[in-house]
Amino acid sequence: MTTTARRLRALAAGAMLAHAVSLLAAPAAWAQAGAPAAGQPTTADLEVEPITCWWRGDVSAVRVGQPFGLTLTCSILAAEATRVVLDESRLDAGVVQLPPFDVVSGDRADDLVTPGRRYIQYRYIARLIAENAFGAEAVIPPIQLTYRIESRVAQGDAVQGRDLAYAMAPLPVRVQSLVPNSATDIREAPVVSFADIEATTLRARALRTSAVILFVAGGLFALIALVRLVWSRRAARAARVRTLPPHAVLGATRASLRDVDREVRAAGWSPALVGRALAALRIASAYAAGRAVSQRESSTQAKPFDGQVLVKTLTAGSMLVSGSTTPARLGEDGDVALRDALSAFTASHFGRESASPDVLDEALSQGMAGVARVASHHAWWKAALRRAVARIRDAGGRVWAR
Repeated sequence: MTTTARRLRALAAGAMLAHAVSLLAAPAAWAQAGAPAAGQPTTADLEVEPITCWWRGDVSAVRVGQPFGLTLTCSILAAEATRVVLDESRLDAGVVQLPPFDVVSGDRADDLVTPGRRYIQYRYIARLIAENAFGAEAVIPPIQLTYRIESRVAQGDAVQGRDLAYAMAPLPVRVQSLVPNSATDIREAPVVSFADIEATTLRARALRTSAVILFVAGGLFALIALVRLVWSRRAARAARVRTLPPHAVLGATRASLRDVDREVRAAGWSPALVGRALAALRIASAYAAGRAVSQRESSTQAKPFDGQVLVKTLTAGSMLVSGSTTPARLGEDGDVALRDALSAFTASHFGRESASPDVLDEALSQGMAGVARVASHHAWWKAALRRAVARIRDAGGRVWAR
């Protein structure tokens, strides 16, 4: 072995030894230097590619105008401290341009996330539309993608870097088919015959006629339903009988007795005044006995017949009210004063001889007092209180029944 060879071997051994020593000293130097500051890219982040994209076709060879599937997949860095923000505006199926291929449609799949990486995928349906690529290879051109690297600092804020560009590798596609030399447009639509046009016209006419028939039938059914609704409401309104509450009727009865008392003091008793007092006392006696009174709608200017009292209200109009209660209906437990007054006026009005004025005055006084007691019992606030107590009692009974 020559001296020169020995010297070269010694130099190589020294270089290898120095390299080994430097590798062993690297961890210690890293520990002394400390961990990188928050928000700065780590060694692991710097060693990986920020973005990687690739094409994949469903077929290796296509015919001219044949739709085929084309998939674009990108692997994007998504670490905790550093992530890549990709501009996907140029990857949408309605925007992406791949000449000489025409993108017919496409969609985007859901992202796939793994520790440190995020995968996005676009699926396109493309076809070759070039007229000079028959029997050769057509290349799917590279796409220029724009992205930024976003880093997070210690306070949690995001710091975005400048715009970077990533160029994808092209994908060659073999074209199998040939077309005749006389072909002028390979994207020409299929020829429609007269028979096809006629069939389409007949189908359109049939659909239009069916639509008109269904529209007319729907209108008739809607009209019938509307007429039935209006008719039912009118029938319900006609069947509903409007009546006045007891406190309104008894108020008018007391007013009628006061008018009778005023006219008697002015001109004395007459058969008409006796009949008016008897009609008012009969109505009050009916309420005292728990019986119903007869109510009939009338005009405000109507004159009541014998045994009727005209009741005028602002909301419900005017009613002619009458009662058919006799003293026997009141019973022994009824209001004594009201029963005696009703007996006196009944005997004077229907008897052969009229009672003396003193008897009628006493009976009128007793009747007015009895009617006042009945009206107080049927006051509107007392009736409302009784209804509320009844509802509470019914609700309590239903609760206990459950």
